[in-house]
Amino acid sequence: MFGLVLWLWHAPQAYAWGLTSVAGYWLMQASLLRTAWWFWRAVLRSDQPWGGAVLALFATVAHMGLLGALIVFAGQLLYPVHVAGTLAWGAAPLADQQLGGLLMWVPAIVPFMAAALWRLAQGLRRAEAAA
Repeated sequence: MFGLVLWLWHAPQAYAWGLTSVAGYWLMQASLLRTAWWFWRAVLRSDQPWGGAVLALFATVAHMGLLGALIVFAGQLLYPVHVAGTLAWGAAPLADQQLGGLLMWVPAIVPFMAAALWRLAQGLRRAEAAA
């Protein structure tokens, strides 16, 4: 659900609605927060099998990386709602979009990779203890 909601809110029309409408803004924030909560709660539960958690974390890294890369290499402005703010800071709107995509692509995946490695190590320690 987290991945689906993340992709839906990054569709240009949904994103613009989320930033130009009070109802859209709160729906976007609430749905992202709630599904992220569900995701992290599920993958960090140490009483659950670690294999599914690691798979979910790596899958999330893959789809977030893909979304970030699509934003970086779009070649056209996807989110014109940011133009005024971007220009006020003296930045080019497309460059700002590319920076946002790059942040989503690279540093944003660090916590997911760290959690995946932690769960993998946890699973291997349990397997070793059982053996």
